[in-house]
Amino acid sequence: MSREEMPVSRFGETDIGWLRRWRARVLLSSFAGDPDDIYRAVHRLRDNEFFVAAYARDFFERTDELLKSNRVRAVRRLLVFGNVEERTEPLSRAIISFHRGMRGYDCRLIHAMVYESVLTRHGIATVMDFGIFGNKRLYRARTDRPDHVLGTWTRRGAEIRQYIAAFDDAWAEASVPSPAEADLQIDLPSLFTSAREAAGVVR
Repeated sequence: MSREEMPVSRFGETDIGWLRRWRARVLLSSFAGDPDDIYRAVHRLRDNEFFVAAYARDFFERTDELLKSNRVRAVRRLLVFGNVEERTEPLSRAIISFHRGMRGYDCRLIHAMVYESVLTRHGIATVMDFGIFGNKRLYRARTDRPDHVLGTWTRRGAEIRQYIAAFDDAWAEASVPSPAEADLQIDLPSLFTSAREAAGVVR
């Protein structure tokens, strides 16, 4: 395997923390405040329990710091849903409200069938989700659960451009959330409080 194509092994919340920090440091080191330093990410609303995991909060906080320092120019997140119930559940409303209400963030809603058709059109096999770090790195998740993450990242320019094109096309086909779907006052700490409450986790 080349240096430009690296696996990210399975790890759980009980594993040592350096692996999570190493992955975040490598991926987020892509951002330097260049005009193209936009973080594009895909999240499936059926997997909202991802937000319960500690590594998810760590990653969001690091990204938010880079956004506030202008090393990340914008965060755009495609929210993929399979049915109306997924987009109206309380945690989904919190996620949508956060992205629509916080400076530098934005989101769009797209049905899973439309999302997958866009990927197919661009010659991309369906993945659980993915993140594009400017034009420097791409991360593809095979699983995205609170107990583990499994995926790969790459620095191959042609593949990154392929995913950027697919994301931007999906973004254009996705819908802007309605005011009723983004009517909560949600900042980053309250987003993860909402996630713990939705999962029945008390901390």
